[in-house]
Amino acid sequence: MFGNHQQKQAEEALDQLTYFNNLLKQAIGEPDIYAVANDKIADFGLAGVSRMIVNRFEGQLNTGKMMRVLLQKVYNAGVLVLNDCSVNQLKPEGSNVQLITSHGDLKATKVILATNAFASQLYPELEVIPGRGQMLVTKPIANLKLNGTYHFNEGYYYFRNIDDRVLFGGGRNINFKAEESYDFGNTESVKQQLVTYLNKMILPNQHVEIDYWWSGIMGFGEDINPIVKQIQPNVFCAVRCNGMGVAMGSLVGENVAELTLSY
Repeated sequence: MFGNHQQKQAEEALDQLTYFNNLLKQAIGEPDIYAVANDKIADFGLAGVSRMIVNRFEGQLNTGKMMRVLLQKVYNAGVLVLNDCSVNQLKPEGSNVQLITSHGDLKATKVILATNAFASQLYPELEVIPGRGQMLVTKPIANLKLNGTYHFNEGYYYFRNIDDRVLFGGGRNINFKAEESYDFGNTESVKQQLVTYLNKMILPNQHVEIDYWWSGIMGFGEDINPIVKQIQPNVFCAVRCNGMGVAMGSLVGENVAELTLSY
C-alpha cells in the first residue's frame, strides 16, 4: 500500500511485479501471486492511499489460538512449561547444561535458546539487535469495511481487521535507536503517529476509540536469515527472525530440532 506522497516508490514496486511473480512461481508453482488492487482502496474506505498491491496468498492468523494449540500440543507430549522463570546463565557441566534461573537451578542434557532478541543478553556474540514493536487495538467498530492484512511505508506499519476491530502497529522507523530496547512499553512519539494514521488514513471520518496498547520485542540483524546453530556443547539457538517470526517460526523450530537431534 502506498500513500499519495509515494508515487516514485509505487512505480518502482509495480515495475518489479513480473519479476517477483516469476520468482515465486518457481517456488510454489502458482502464477500472478502479486497484482494491482487499486479498486480496493475505496472499497475499504482508506484515505490518502494512491496504489495498492495484493498478495492473494497472504492470510490472517489468530495468534492467540495458535499459542493455545501449541501449548496443548506440548502438554500432551508431557512437556513442562515454566512461566515467569528468567534464565540468567547457562553453564556446561560435563555432558549436561546447568541453567541458573530466577527460580533456582535446573539441569538439562540439551538446551535450545529460542528467545530471539533476548538471546544476546546471554550470548552477546550472537549480535541479535532488539526492536520494539508497538501495537494498538480499537474498540469494536460497526460496519467495519476492512478485510485483510495491510503493510505500508516499506513494511514499518502493519494493520488488519480482527473480528470487528482494527489491530495496528509499527512506527519503529521513527527512531530506530530508541526502539532498540529490551523494555516493554509504549512511547508518545510512536503512539501519536499510529493514532494519526489510524484516524486520517485507515479509518478516516470515523469516531474510533482505542481499547488496548501493548508492545513486543523482535530480534533483528544485518543478515536477513535467522541464526540456527550450535553455540557451545549441548546448547543450540534459533533466533533473529527479523520481525517475521510468525511466518518462519515453525520452519526455524523444525531446523533447530533436527540440528539438536543430530548431536
